[in-house]
Amino acid sequence: MQNAQLEHADLGGADLDGAYMQHANLEHALLEAARLQGAYLANVNLTVADLYNAHLEIANLESACLDGAHIESAHCAGACLKKASLKRTELVNCDLKCADFQEAILDDANLEVSHLEKSNLKRARLRGANLKGTNMEGAHLEGAHLESAHLEYAHLKGAYLEGANLKDAHLEGAHLENAHLENAHLENAHLEGAHLENAHLEGAHLENAHLEGAHLEGAHLEGANLEGAYYSPSNT
Repeated sequence: MQNAQLEHADLGGADLDGAYMQHANLEHALLEAARLQGAYLANVNLTVADLYNAHLEIANLESACLDGAHIESAHCAGACLKKASLKRTELVNCDLKCADFQEAILDDANLEVSHLEKSNLKRARLRGANLKGTNMEGAHLEGAHLESAHLEYAHLKGAYLEGANLKDAHLEGAHLENAHLENAHLENAHLEGAHLENAHLEGAHLENAHLEGAHLEGAHLEGANLEGAYYSPSNT
């Protein structure tokens, strides 16, 4: 099925496990509940495709275009999405554990309450993305771009965010215990009520950050810039 032209095709529930579909055009295709486990989908066009509840475990979607696609409740554990484009994509309640999103573009994507434990998002772009309540424990986000992203009540325990850009990000109530935020950019970030116990913030940029009610017990702040940061008496 390499280079197949399947725009608007109805493939709902289809069994395509292990299919070789490189460069296929599946724009606007219906793939609800389709089985694509281990499929080779590199450079595929899935713009605005419907992949609700699809099975994409360990599928290869490197450099694929999924802009505006609907992938809610999909099963994507271990999938490869390196350098894929997922702008404005709906990924609510997806299983994305151990998925590889290195250098992927997820600007304004909706990943609310999805599972991204131990996923690889190094240098990924997530500007303005909705990650509210997402589980990203142990995830790799080194050098990621998360400007103005929404991470309220997200679970980032032990996550790796060294050098990440979180300027103007919303992290209210987020769990960042033992997270690595060395040299991260958190200027103007909202960290009200966030859990930063034992977090590594050495050299972090926290200028004008909102830390009212944040939990900082045992946090490592050596060399961090806190100029203009907002505190409250409950900060410890």
